[in-house]
Amino acid sequence: MKHLQSKKFGVAEGLSQVSVLDIEQDREGFIWVATQAGIDRFNGAEFTYIGANIDLSKGLPANFVNRLLYDSQNNVLYVATINGLSKLSLSDNTFTPIPLARLNGEHDLNVLSMHFDDKRNLWVGTSKSLFVRPEGTSTFNHIQIAEQLSVNDIISLPNNDLLLATSLGVRRLPNERYQLTKLIPEVKKAYRLLMDDQSRLWVGTDSQGTFVYKLNEEQNFSLLHQYSTANGLIGDEINAMMQGSDGTIWIGSSQGVNIVDKGVLDQVRDITGILKLEPKVDSYNVISFFESKNGQIFVGTRNTGFSVIDTNSTLLSRKRFGAAKGVENLVNETADSFWATTQNGVFRFNNRGDIEGPWNFTEAMLKKVGFNAISGVDYDNVNKTLWLSSRKGLAKFQVGNEFIEMYDFESVRIYSISLRQNGDLWLGGAETGLYLYRPESKEVLKHWDMPLVTNILEVSPQETWIATTGGLFRVNLEQDTITQYRHNEFEPNSLPLDGLGWISRKNEREFYLGTLGRGAWLMTLSANRFEVSFSPLSTDPVIKGASIGAILEGNDNGLWIPTTSNLLRLDKTTKAVTVFDKNDGANEGGYYVSAASYDSLGNLYFAGLNGLTYFNPRQLDVNDYLPPVHIDGLSIVSKTKAANAATNIKQFSQLDIPDTVTLSPDDLMINVDIVALEYADVPDLKYAYRVPEIDPSWQTLELGKRSATLMNLDPGNYSFEMKVRNRFLQWSQGEVGLKITVLPSWWQTTPAKLVFLFLFLFIIFSLYKWRTYQFRKRSRILEQQVAEQTVALKKANDSLTLLSMQDSLLDVFNRRGFLEWLEREDAKYKRSGKPYSILLLDVDHFKKVNDRFGHASGDKALLHITDVLKKNVRGQDSIARWGGEEFIILLPYTNINDASLVAEKIRAAVENAPLMLNNVTIHCTITCGIASIKDFDAFEECVSHADMMLYKGKEEGRNRVVY
Repeated sequence: MKHLQSKKFGVAEGLSQVSVLDIEQDREGFIWVATQAGIDRFNGAEFTYIGANIDLSKGLPANFVNRLLYDSQNNVLYVATINGLSKLSLSDNTFTPIPLARLNGEHDLNVLSMHFDDKRNLWVGTSKSLFVRPEGTSTFNHIQIAEQLSVNDIISLPNNDLLLATSLGVRRLPNERYQLTKLIPEVKKAYRLLMDDQSRLWVGTDSQGTFVYKLNEEQNFSLLHQYSTANGLIGDEINAMMQGSDGTIWIGSSQGVNIVDKGVLDQVRDITGILKLEPKVDSYNVISFFESKNGQIFVGTRNTGFSVIDTNSTLLSRKRFGAAKGVENLVNETADSFWATTQNGVFRFNNRGDIEGPWNFTEAMLKKVGFNAISGVDYDNVNKTLWLSSRKGLAKFQVGNEFIEMYDFESVRIYSISLRQNGDLWLGGAETGLYLYRPESKEVLKHWDMPLVTNILEVSPQETWIATTGGLFRVNLEQDTITQYRHNEFEPNSLPLDGLGWISRKNEREFYLGTLGRGAWLMTLSANRFEVSFSPLSTDPVIKGASIGAILEGNDNGLWIPTTSNLLRLDKTTKAVTVFDKNDGANEGGYYVSAASYDSLGNLYFAGLNGLTYFNPRQLDVNDYLPPVHIDGLSIVSKTKAANAATNIKQFSQLDIPDTVTLSPDDLMINVDIVALEYADVPDLKYAYRVPEIDPSWQTLELGKRSATLMNLDPGNYSFEMKVRNRFLQWSQGEVGLKITVLPSWWQTTPAKLVFLFLFLFIIFSLYKWRTYQFRKRSRILEQQVAEQTVALKKANDSLTLLSMQDSLLDVFNRRGFLEWLEREDAKYKRSGKPYSILLLDVDHFKKVNDRFGHASGDKALLHITDVLKKNVRGQDSIARWGGEEFIILLPYTNINDASLVAEKIRAAVENAPLMLNNVTIHCTITCGIASIKDFDAFEECVSHADMMLYKGKEEGRNRVVY
């Protein structure tokens, strides 16, 4: 049986209030929730609240909301409150109050129900009367009714008559004739109405349960059934009803939820338990239902928020036996019946759902053995005998007997067992090796020392393969030989891992191997069966590092692989991997090694910590729904001129996020929060984004993360694209979530570029004229001599320059080389205005290192620290040895705040990088002073200030960053 699962949302998750009176979904996929505190827009991750406002164009007339109605054609949400009706335009997030004036001039305020008929006339029921707004008009007309009643619900009949659920029962309003007639005398007070897809009317009452009526051709009703607490309904006070897309009728009452499956009118099921509600007074009071576009059921309660049930998520069925939670192992009795071992005994079951048992040891033996000692099982169909391996020895159950008996190998821990065709047994010990055993005479025919035996596969009377935790063994009884295959890191074609949990046969020369930590493999024998090779079944990371319990071929061209954490399907053709976890019905605690089987119908069975998982692969209907992706958070960080703040942050409301943003030159970065409108499998979603104008590859966020940051964008137009991956590892198509325009600085504008181009051309022209003049003055001979001397001088100068600018020990700039490079960067800064920062670092207590270990070790320490520095700066950054144990780093295009982050990163990296000197591990630390050219007129002042900050850091205790 498939087990529905739910996810609960309440105030702790961000809901504004616990009473969920109604739920709707707009055309973009957002969920709207009506509560006693207002309305919430929900995106699966966060709630956005809207409440009452004195300005009725910005909020509701009251916080208490009774009902919601979404008009997808106009993208409008109608909100019925206790103080009037309001219309929310989702295109611009503006509210419009709607007056409901009666014929006598009074206004009805407490709106209880809303309904569009087939002609798109909008009907509104209040606590006193009924109103209608004809399609194409903006005014609501009052329907004069002889009796005062509250209209709790409204539906249309096929002939366009209206049915009203009222405080006086069910009333009928004939099409175009506004005269109410009483209908269904059995109902005293009606609260909810539902017309199902079989033209049956469901009436929910305040105390009589639910009535079901058949609508005949004359549009009259005849009673078919009544649900009440007397025949399975868990509550007679009906608050909500809904028909799901699969035909199931959902009934919500003060006591919980019942469902009536399609085609089974006389049976009602209680599913309240899956809602995970708190066991307190009225906590099961269900008051609203809604089904989303992808089939998820929302169940609103009066006191505990709402739950989301994904009816498509649980794909796998689970079987449990009595009070036993887990199933240790199983074996076929016939092609369609099995024996299963649990902590509570042995059970027999079949694929029709029949279960017998349990059978167990006698009470005295059970106290001695303990049934949880059973690990392996095999069945002798000829002698109708079940053989059981356990931590206490070999046990036997003769079908027809009352108890299991201990048979042999007392106090020997037998882990695995396999029956041979001649009735002998292979017994795999946990510590004692492998036995070939004849149960008839209780004789050990053969014994081999080997590690714990996890699985035994006899392929012929002569050849048997043994999977162990210490390698793979091949036993040849005819030749009386045993061959061991083990992992050898220097031999690429060796066994992938010594720890094995499974071996099964694919064909005559190929075998499936499951390792205990390196995934699933295919073993292939050569034509002469002497040579063995191994190849991975999949290189997918999900399989590659898994501990494999079994490998079974399904009837869907897939290999089904249980692991210690979930169930995997490997497509044999495409090699695609699908993960089935607890949301799909897989065991939360994973599966046991070598505890799997199948039947003649193609059903697969896997035993695990939380029961027996079974299913038919060909009949699985995987829900590959990929939710729409939206941007639900947007902020822009800008430079500010305020003296007390370095940056200014502009935050956009979730309801007012634009399609396009424009960034000025002062905007430093933009933060984008991505969300997929998924309400049941939120923890399994993974997001990716890209800006193709910068990098066409997708940047994948970590699981659980959904924020992206863009910074240092050059002027131009960009598209922020995003996509989402569901729990089946399927990615949605990338879609543009935001258009970004970055404006240039003044010197990057077209007029400025034209001026710069003119100046450049003028300089080039002037240089050309000057050079021409010089060439004319010189003679050809002198020109040749000068050229030769210039070449020789340049070579010599380049060599001297390289030697004079490079530190010979550390392979970085020396002080001179750094200063020359700094002069160039300073010139760039003066041209571009983009600041740079200086980090001046000193190795703390370096003299002690030299004194203790010697200068050679000191040089090694300097090389070690230089290597750490190189690994923690960007390619455009420059490192130099400033003198002795002092280093200086130039960070182009970096302000003081970003420089402090880099410095702290370097400081932590040095401190956390151990260094071995003379077999002694030491940890060096550094003190760093920082300065930004932005605060100084000359780079010499900037370096000097960094030096002051360095010495300030030393005075404050060293191992710190100061600026």
